[in-house]
Amino acid sequence: MVATATPTTSTNTTPGLVVAATDPIRSFLSSAAASEDLAADIRDLASALSSEPAISYRSLRAIWCAASPDARPPLRDLLHGTEFVLRSPKPREKVLRFLLPFVVVSRFLRSGESVGSDSDSAAVVAER
Repeated sequence: MVATATPTTSTNTTPGLVVAATDPIRSFLSSAAASEDLAADIRDLASALSSEPAISYRSLRAIWCAASPDARPPLRDLLHGTEFVLRSPKPREKVLRFLLPFVVVSRFLRSGESVGSDSDSAAVVAER
């Protein structure tokens, strides 16, 4: 069975789990990039990922699976001490719509004007 993978070096757009590249991972990727036993696309992927600070687990697994069992470390040893890289989610429009009234009221209160309980005061707040 030959595993293939598409080179993906940008962790900001890579879907799925992303792990920090540790020394054991970099060493494995470097040896995989130099291995004549692997397909050219796998070697190219390993070469591209070997200098990245974080890599897709899916890509790492594809390279690991393509390598012969005697040429690869146990997966547990390879991932030992590895940290997950968490990307910041994009803000959602719903959250912005929810927070906007609070921002308006906060600015109004900081201006030094008082907010009454009648509907006229609420209309002034909404206009600002």
